[in-house]
Amino acid sequence: MFIPIGHDQSTVRRLPWVTFSIMGLCLAAFLLTLGPIKSSERLANQRLSEVAEYFFEHPDLELEPEIEDYLFGFIPEYQGQRDAFKEVIKEGARGFGMMDGADEEEESWEEQQQILDDLTLRFHEAVATSPYFRYGLVPANQKAFAYITHQFMHGGFGHIFFNMLFLYLAGPYLEDVWGRPIFAGFYLSAGIFAALVYVLKYPMMEGPLVGASGAIAGLMGAFLIRHSRTKIRLLFFFFLRARVIDASAWIMLPLWLLRELFYGQAIDMAGGQGSGVAHWAHVAGFAFGCVVALSFKHFKVEERFVETALEARSICHENLELEEALEAHRGGDSDRAVEILLAKLKADPTDFDVAAAYWDVARDRGEVAAAVPSMLRVLRDALRHGDLDIVEARWEEVLEMAPEGAIDPVLAARVSETLGDNLSHSLLAATVEAGLAGLGTSAATGVLVRLARVGVRAKSPAAYELIDRALVADDVLPETRQELEEMRSALVVAEPVQELAGDNEAEPISVTKVEHTLKVMEAIPLEWSDGKLTIDAQGTVRPIGVHHLDAVAVAGIAEPGKPAFVLVDLMLDAPWSDRPKLRVVRLRSNAFDPRKLIPGDDGQASFRKLLEDILEISGAVPLPDPDGAIGKPFRRFAGVAEYESEVLGIDTSKLIEPAG
Repeated sequence: MFIPIGHDQSTVRRLPWVTFSIMGLCLAAFLLTLGPIKSSERLANQRLSEVAEYFFEHPDLELEPEIEDYLFGFIPEYQGQRDAFKEVIKEGARGFGMMDGADEEEESWEEQQQILDDLTLRFHEAVATSPYFRYGLVPANQKAFAYITHQFMHGGFGHIFFNMLFLYLAGPYLEDVWGRPIFAGFYLSAGIFAALVYVLKYPMMEGPLVGASGAIAGLMGAFLIRHSRTKIRLLFFFFLRARVIDASAWIMLPLWLLRELFYGQAIDMAGGQGSGVAHWAHVAGFAFGCVVALSFKHFKVEERFVETALEARSICHENLELEEALEAHRGGDSDRAVEILLAKLKADPTDFDVAAAYWDVARDRGEVAAAVPSMLRVLRDALRHGDLDIVEARWEEVLEMAPEGAIDPVLAARVSETLGDNLSHSLLAATVEAGLAGLGTSAATGVLVRLARVGVRAKSPAAYELIDRALVADDVLPETRQELEEMRSALVVAEPVQELAGDNEAEPISVTKVEHTLKVMEAIPLEWSDGKLTIDAQGTVRPIGVHHLDAVAVAGIAEPGKPAFVLVDLMLDAPWSDRPKLRVVRLRSNAFDPRKLIPGDDGQASFRKLLEDILEISGAVPLPDPDGAIGKPFRRFAGVAEYESEVLGIDTSKLIEPAG
């Protein structure tokens, strides 16, 4: 038996209140009805015993088919076996004198049958007191409200545990992308549709249908369409030893559906009306979820309605105090505006709208220096999340107005590397010079090198000083030293050119594209501490200072017929570097246990934390994008060559040279 215990779709934008509320209602209904269910079961068993006792004393009487199934269900009906067994009971009753003439004189057969019928009625009344029959859906005796209430009833600890497990694994992620109202409506509708199909399939069934599994099957169908490539983590036992494997949703969920179809058909072929498991309700719910999710995808419901509504709500909520601050500034009360904006920034330092408003107010007051730290903070956060338009819109003004030395050199390096092609030649040079001005006396070598590379591209005079400071650093790598010396010898700073009157267009700079190859060092990480990663590279143990990294590229590799893994390239040279051979330290997730580097119970969480720490400390550019570099989620590729081509821009026909 395979038990799902998780998957790699592990992030949501907001708390899934609807999912948690459904789980809470199911659990509350289960706990509150435990006592009444037990009481009704005891009473029903007592009434059934009375029926059985009277019948065995008068076996010539007629039993209701349902009661007969209760008493003789262990005996097959075919080939007259059940009738033969009842004849044996009658003979036994005669032998013990239970059917003598005195009894017949006291009570006629009709009177005895009436007594048995009364006892049977009392049994049914006892059964009807059970919450299963009061709130469950009985096909032969339907109540409209039961189409809803049956979804919150469960038939035991195992039933509710597995239903809530599946709900927890699928619900939050659909609620996140569809929004709470749509998700709640979809969940209830899936349960109603599944129950309706079950009622149409077994219209005469007198047993109650209970459980959330029809609605949850709908979630599973929708999850298949919406998150088909998600890896599901499955627990199973092999020779009493627990094992865990990962399998794609597009494989496991259709297999589950086929299993339900098989069992549902098998039960019908055996002549049964349903069973202890409502397989056809599961099939119906799953199909409903697939159809709805496909419809949402076709009509772009998420893009047209859900995301728009969420953004509007967010803007409306967040801008109330912002509008108050701007109104105060327009009315001349800039002190009040600053007070409001600073309070907002204290609550959320990464709110770009508030930081931009504070910058504008501070600029008008002649106090722009006070707003520089908050603006740099939101620009750094925007880079981390890939919001390049925000950075590009404000970067030139920040460079122009920030006091000398106020620009963080790591941020300057990241901006110049990330936006290099979108910045003008002069702005790129100004970025390098601002980064140099912000360097302390003990600047990290990696930042010096990165700024120097951009300075050479921009033909900035600052490149000389950056190269010279990097060359005297104690921790500069031999390969990097050689690169710096080559850059310095080749560096020619252009003379300033006077602009022609009436001509404000700068002559475009022609850039020759470098054809890159990779120089890969396969490594196994052994230890992570103080910004240094100790690796085992083909038997040689050595530390790597991550501040030397230009970029960190991360990709999920899922080659057909092979176990999937995550590939991490620690890039000493970024893909936009002028070096023909890009130096890369390559890590593979299937070659080490990340919990030995970042302690924890969850290996996946430790792995993501390691990536986040490396990116944070190094200031390296995350590839293919900020979310993909930390697994939110990992971008998947059919092979390493495909990843190298799409993310690193490497011509896969070129030979990859292994690092020595």
